[in-house]
Amino acid sequence: MPVTPMLPQPTEDWSYSSLLEEIGKANWTLNPTSQSPTFQLWAKYLRNYFWNDSTTTSEKITFNILPSTTYSFRTNRSTENAILDLLDTINSAKSSNQQTLMIFLDIKGAFDHLQYTSIKTALTS
Repeated sequence: MPVTPMLPQPTEDWSYSSLLEEIGKANWTLNPTSQSPTFQLWAKYLRNYFWNDSTTTSEKITFNILPSTTYSFRTNRSTENAILDLLDTINSAKSSNQQTLMIFLDIKGAFDHLQYTSIKTALTS
């Protein structure tokens, strides 16, 4: 029988601050070796569901919860892959006589604190 966690009714101002304070006071020691066999089974299931352990120690553990179209901060993904995927989408839309709409966002201040001299030095060497 599946169990669905339910939050208690919020206070008049629709805040859960008292609940969050109680959660913060709880002792959260989730060590699978010291827990029940049921907990160990769930911990193993959740670990296998959300994490992908690489076979070699040199590879990083990556989340499996990101969509396959996410290219930033992913192993073996680059700007080239994103551009090629975009070009594939445009070409397939052209070949099937469909229109393509692209929206580009420029976030002001996203790169204000970069050290451009170190980047330039790294690129020139």
